[in-house]
Amino acid sequence: MLPFILGVALAAGPVCKLQGSLTVDLFARAKVAWAAGDLKPAINCYSDIIKIDPSNSEAYLWRGTSFVALLKADAAIADLNKAIELDPKLSLAFTNRGAAYLLVENYEAAIRDFTEAIKDDGTAPRYANRAFAYLRADQIEKAFVDASEAIRRDADYGPAYSTRGMVFFKRKQYDRALADLGKSISLFPAAEAYQNRGWVLQAMGQEQAALNDFSAALKMNPGSAEFHADRAASYYKMRKYQLALKDWESALQLQPDHIVAHAELARCFACCPDAEFRDSAKALVHARRVCVLTSWKEQAALCLLAQAYASANKFAEAVEWQKMALGLPTGKRSEDVGKLQRQLNAYRAGKPFLEYED
Repeated sequence: MLPFILGVALAAGPVCKLQGSLTVDLFARAKVAWAAGDLKPAINCYSDIIKIDPSNSEAYLWRGTSFVALLKADAAIADLNKAIELDPKLSLAFTNRGAAYLLVENYEAAIRDFTEAIKDDGTAPRYANRAFAYLRADQIEKAFVDASEAIRRDADYGPAYSTRGMVFFKRKQYDRALADLGKSISLFPAAEAYQNRGWVLQAMGQEQAALNDFSAALKMNPGSAEFHADRAASYYKMRKYQLALKDWESALQLQPDHIVAHAELARCFACCPDAEFRDSAKALVHARRVCVLTSWKEQAALCLLAQAYASANKFAEAVEWQKMALGLPTGKRSEDVGKLQRQLNAYRAGKPFLEYED
């Protein structure tokens, strides 16, 4: 969703207080680089402007915005802090700093910055930005209010429909979610909107339609590990195990520490319904990696490791890890905790747990 937010900034283009012909030239060169999507030369130009004029708030704004686009949140926040210090009325700096805070999951700070931006310019994109931050912060009703306000202000602003669609998804109002996400795609066919609709279709059990949407998202952004992992889940539920494995492995090639891909590969190798695809040694490798990535503190990760040990007929180890998992704090429902206990009982009886868990 960040491209939606950055799109607001990019549409504006660098409108700067120019000082001297060299500064004018550097801003012009930076703008050309931005338009070509070549951000490193643009950053170099903004850095040169800052050397010439350390008080140029626009240079800090656009260098910070470039860092957001490159997903370099810390550098972006530092530059945008400086832009705001130099010009507290530079509302676009608040918008783009909010986007940077989203990258580091500081949703409270993002909401605060988007709120500040709305005070200056209450346009649909700015309400949609805050709606998305509320959604990520799991403040669903506030997300609904802001997304609806964005749509009221501009009925053709696609990203607002995408966010409101995900509110409906979280409410399990799937038909309304599909309607809003379809509208979003018709107005602004972004990869994230296809992904969101794919999740809704998965929840409705429409795996082929979900797979089609994840494939559409991948066509737009083939470098997304998340999209590969999403499509793999649909392939798996359709019992197309080889294709699922291929997508999970592609996700890891793109993002070696992608937790979901490691976890799903561990489950597949441990308990795939088709024994041909089980491989306990690989299950243990991926399960251990999940535990490392979660600092050995997540109940689900330890349960996964227990499951992998059980698949290798190492039931003593499976019992110990399952007991450790059950000893961790959990927010799971009682029936889920009961399931974990049943797994433990199976391991004590020398039986692997072969049920694939969604």
